[in-house]
Amino acid sequence: MRRRALLAGLAGLAGCSGLSGDGDPDQSGRTLTPAPVPTDTPRPTPDPFERELGLAAAVFGFDALTGRTLALNPPGYSRGGLTVRVRFAREATAEEPARVGARLSLRAPGPVTAPFDLPPFAPRSRLTRQDGSETDSATGTTACYLVPAPGSAFAERVPDVELASGSAGRFWRLAEPPRDWLPDRGEIPADATLLGEFRLVAGPDATAPLAGRYVSEASAPAGLSLSAWDRDAPGPTVDSRFEGSTPPLPQGRATLWYHQLSPRADVYLRPDVERVDPPAAVTLTLVNHSREAVRASDWAVYRLFDGDWYEVGPLFRDATARFVPPGGQHRWRFGLAHGPASEVPGGFEPFDHRLGFLGGGRYGIAAGATDDEDRPAALVELVAPATTVRPTADATATRDGDRVVVETDPPRDDADDEPRTLVLDRLPLGDRTATPRPTVTEVGGGLPRLLPEQAMRSRGLRNTLPFVEGVEQVRLRTNDGVTRGALRRVEFRTGGRRFRFGDGDFRVTVESTREPVGTSEGTATRTGSE
Repeated sequence: MRRRALLAGLAGLAGCSGLSGDGDPDQSGRTLTPAPVPTDTPRPTPDPFERELGLAAAVFGFDALTGRTLALNPPGYSRGGLTVRVRFAREATAEEPARVGARLSLRAPGPVTAPFDLPPFAPRSRLTRQDGSETDSATGTTACYLVPAPGSAFAERVPDVELASGSAGRFWRLAEPPRDWLPDRGEIPADATLLGEFRLVAGPDATAPLAGRYVSEASAPAGLSLSAWDRDAPGPTVDSRFEGSTPPLPQGRATLWYHQLSPRADVYLRPDVERVDPPAAVTLTLVNHSREAVRASDWAVYRLFDGDWYEVGPLFRDATARFVPPGGQHRWRFGLAHGPASEVPGGFEPFDHRLGFLGGGRYGIAAGATDDEDRPAALVELVAPATTVRPTADATATRDGDRVVVETDPPRDDADDEPRTLVLDRLPLGDRTATPRPTVTEVGGGLPRLLPEQAMRSRGLRNTLPFVEGVEQVRLRTNDGVTRGALRRVEFRTGGRRFRFGDGDFRVTVESTREPVGTSEGTATRTGSE
């Protein structure tokens, strides 16, 4: 194992690297801090080392050769008593590659011999381009390196670099095969700081500049990621199949439709396909080319019907806080099916989603939000028949005059459950007593509409709505869980218990059925308010 005592290199300290004891002079009276940047070089970016250690934050640089913004995330991290902070110290020009300043700090009562596995303080800091980056291998190199700059006292070797040219412009790359440039271990004095600068370059076989997102090979939380994108055109560069104006979604300040954004947009939701035959999966990537973190916690799927949007899912919101840092991306995989959601093949990650019982038509999928509550969204066309509300296979229905009685899902014997009756009454058309939520679409100023795609997600609605033709009331004898689920679904989608379905207006209520002692006949008690 290669070992090196870093203090041994201090006597010959040069350039911008060395150890600092929080500003305390060494034995010769010198303070070991980075040397000042010469006045004839490009000015460093203003990001200080003291920037907050936020995992959703970044530090920014610039590649003047390609006109691309560079972003490193996070600006710092800690592990095992060691803290690393990074910043861009110099932009890339024809004279010099971009430089990254880094600081490794230790807070301990005595010196520590620690492994160098905290990028960029690592024997070989390599970052590999992430699969699914917007640019392909023809326009961006597949790997890059943070290599010690000249004057690095702690480096075993400073590699040579060269200025190369490709179809996408000039760029800096290694002039030799990659190797270990730093020792794998080093002794760090107590309460000391190791300062260094590193050149950002492509691999020796690169034929194009950096483009897309690169991730270090170190294990979390010691990883760094680098993103490079066109400063003047950070937005979508691939044409969409959709054109023209699209109504905004009912949630958020504004809807950032992918097909309507210009190349200057810095936040967008990119679909891998825009037209599918279900069952199929659509992968959507939230791309953040802004200088602020973007929320990636919530999502919603809407169906466009008669010029208005109706939310299909989810029923409940995800309160978990997740953010996409500047230059970062987050992917969701949405499974879309005409039948049950389980028909969608393939594996799904914890934050992916499946939705079933979707009819043919146009859907809007929104995911994430900016600080201004703008919602990135994309359109997807489903090629499928219309959805009809169908009862479950175990439902039995009996007609009695102008009403139908349906039975299914009796109370469970091993649970604290009670028999309930879900009552669906037909209302005179034109009822105006409902007060829908602000995000619910009213029909001609009357009741809010419920779509088949929404109703099919509730066993209570599935087993009542198919039987409304020609009757005034449908009664579903079932258990407490089914009735509660139906009320939640109606209230969340319509803002109340009155709604329009098809060409009719309806009201849903719940009755509790209890059997008095010594009798076999049940008495119905209505519960809840309308």
